[in-house]
Amino acid sequence: MAGAAKRTMALTDNLFQKTLRDLIRSLRATQSAQQEKALLRKSFADAKKEVNSQEVLTKATALEKLVYLNMLGFDISSIEFHVVEVMSYPKVSYKCLGYRAAATAFHKDTEMILLAANLLKKELTGPDVTRASLAANCIAEIATAELAQTLIGDTFSLLARGHPVLQNKSVALLYQFFLADPDCLRPSFQRFMATLESEDVAVVTTAVSVLCELARFNPRNYLPLAPPLYHLLTNKASTWLLIKLMKLFSLLVPLEPRLGKKLVSPLTSIIQTTVAKSLLFECCKLVAIAIPQSPDLMRLCVGKLEDEFLGSGDSNLKYLGLSALSNLVNSFPDVVVQWSDSIFNCLDDVDPSIRKLALRVVKGLTRRDTAVASVEEMLKRAPGADVSFRNDLILSIITMCGEKRYELVQDFAWYVRALLTLAKLPGNAHGFVIGQQLRDISVRVPAVRGPLLEGVLEMISDPKLVTGPPKSAAVLVGTVWLTGEFGHEVLRSTSEATFEDALHALLMPGMATLPAPVQALYLQAVFKIWAAARADLVGTDDGELLLSKQTDLVNRNLNTLPLSESVEVRERVWILKCAMKYSAENPGVPLHILFEQALAPVGHRAAELVSPPEGLDLNTPMCDPALLEVERDVEGGDARAQPAETDKSVEGVTAELLTKPSPRQIIESQANARESLEQHRQQNAVFYLSPQGSSSLVHEDRTLAEQMDVAEDTSAAKVGSAAAKVPTPYAPVVASVLDDVLPGNARRERLVPDNEEPAQDGLGKSIDLLSPVEVTEEAPLPDRKKHKHHKAKKEKKEKRRKGDKESRHRRRPRDEATDVMQATEVTGPV
Repeated sequence: MAGAAKRTMALTDNLFQKTLRDLIRSLRATQSAQQEKALLRKSFADAKKEVNSQEVLTKATALEKLVYLNMLGFDISSIEFHVVEVMSYPKVSYKCLGYRAAATAFHKDTEMILLAANLLKKELTGPDVTRASLAANCIAEIATAELAQTLIGDTFSLLARGHPVLQNKSVALLYQFFLADPDCLRPSFQRFMATLESEDVAVVTTAVSVLCELARFNPRNYLPLAPPLYHLLTNKASTWLLIKLMKLFSLLVPLEPRLGKKLVSPLTSIIQTTVAKSLLFECCKLVAIAIPQSPDLMRLCVGKLEDEFLGSGDSNLKYLGLSALSNLVNSFPDVVVQWSDSIFNCLDDVDPSIRKLALRVVKGLTRRDTAVASVEEMLKRAPGADVSFRNDLILSIITMCGEKRYELVQDFAWYVRALLTLAKLPGNAHGFVIGQQLRDISVRVPAVRGPLLEGVLEMISDPKLVTGPPKSAAVLVGTVWLTGEFGHEVLRSTSEATFEDALHALLMPGMATLPAPVQALYLQAVFKIWAAARADLVGTDDGELLLSKQTDLVNRNLNTLPLSESVEVRERVWILKCAMKYSAENPGVPLHILFEQALAPVGHRAAELVSPPEGLDLNTPMCDPALLEVERDVEGGDARAQPAETDKSVEGVTAELLTKPSPRQIIESQANARESLEQHRQQNAVFYLSPQGSSSLVHEDRTLAEQMDVAEDTSAAKVGSAAAKVPTPYAPVVASVLDDVLPGNARRERLVPDNEEPAQDGLGKSIDLLSPVEVTEEAPLPDRKKHKHHKAKKEKKEKRRKGDKESRHRRRPRDEATDVMQATEVTGPV
């Protein structure tokens, strides 16, 4: 009856159990994300319950759903035992499901892999090819070092069975074993190399693929394999095998240059005869990377790339062709330049990745004699390009022509016109770099200052640029500076523009909307131009009238700038107004001489070329090192005589705060504080209330000598008066500390002033603080846990009485807190 009931229950579970197909249909039927999440959570919980069933079909169906849910983010690491259980079922479909679940749920730290090792070993050595193939697929996914050591022998046995499918999978499985446990590679490498002689091309291809992947870690270890690999290159016609050989040779040829010369002939034959684009690409890539010493082979590769790749309408082939040319252009730019038209045409492609790659090839292709043509081609395409690619073109032109101090530029007048054209392009995000290059060229090349200033005046007069985006207007930082620096020189000689035109360009209404640093540059340039104009107009016909007009022009446009929030702008406005006022009062003073000194370019290593003055010795110390040692000894020897300089750094303050003071330091610091307070009381006694608490002020007629005597005796008397009130058991502690605090004479005296009675304990007996205190059995001990051992305390008091400082300071760590507390009770609050 029990067995029948179990079978009935299992049949009911199978009848109402949802399959993976039902789960997917339910997910597609959900109307919202919340419903989908709720359904997934419920399905995952149901599947975890179903996988515990003893029915094979129920367990397998639940495991299939859990594998699917794992791909949606659910963790199934808790069902590892059930995975191994399904793997052990004899039915092939169940084994396939178990292997798939193992590949999904198992990882290198899973302990259940060891349970599956014997099962997988049995399947590998079994006669069924399908089962062995499925087991090999699973092992490749879950391979670990322990599994590799266990199954590598069975894998070679599977390789020797002669079945092509099993041989192919065995070779691929060996690669996973080598990765999981590199120690398996050396003893089994010779048996692995025997697969290169197999008659099956698929097995040889897989073996070469494994070698190609292994050679990426250390190619030099596989350099002795060059002869058999070359034999495969010349005798096998498989395209995929040849592709893998090309990849492998690209790793080996840089280590052995003679191998490259050996490969020229077979590579030429393959490039001329093959119709496979992938093989042609790998051949060209190998030639570009490893065999650059053959111009004829290089020319053949570039021609094939232009015909088969760049001329193709397929974007993927065009991108591969440009990628291969980017490798070839570094070695043979003169060969690649013959097909520059096809490369420039790629700049107009609709695919942005192709355009950017073509731009990179153009930059590598450009030389001094081809720079003008390359820049003109890029300038021609810049206005019609989208904003992103336009900025890429601008940046490429700037970096290409500006590197190595304008090595590629032969005509700076042409380059200045190109920069001014780039600065006017809408959406320009590199205005600051353009302005810096224009300023640099104006300083280095005086011959181009005339046309440069004319173009700059036209540019800064453009309201669209001045009020445009900040990145575009950043070009004004360099152009306004060179206008003020070289404007008077150009306007006096070659330019058709006048000083008034320059002032109008610099004092545009839009200037007030620019950032404060740019406004400051504008004001400085206005000052320079106005001072140069004044120098030219003074003493000429109608000079005063023209100067007055220019001064009024400057004053009208400066009325809004004093309200600026920038201190620098307001200061420059004030300086300019004061200069104009001073000029009107002193017309004979030449203000333009302030800016006549020319600025010359300074190299970044100019400071190294400056020789030091004669007699300057930078090696001899400024003071005697012996004196430094003496000062260091003084500072470290007696801190009280000469206090060290306080460290104000963060580290010094932190170290000072973390330093724990000793009990002696606490006693000394508080004694000094009480001494200072007593001196203050003696000097200002009239302002202190009487000790009896009356509100009347204390008037004491003390002579100066009495006050001095009291002050001298403070270091002993004040501490003695406080110590006299200390309970009996603590007196030795105070005495031991006071031995180091008080001066020598005070140590030998009683700490009780002569005008006071000796201190008494509760029994009426006098107490001598410097003599040992005998504690009888009837005497009450202090109520402290750390002093409950009477015998140890008595021994410690005996050592203190003998005056052995070394014994006094050798205290237990547990008594340190008690000593600090006792010292605090002795001195009391200040």
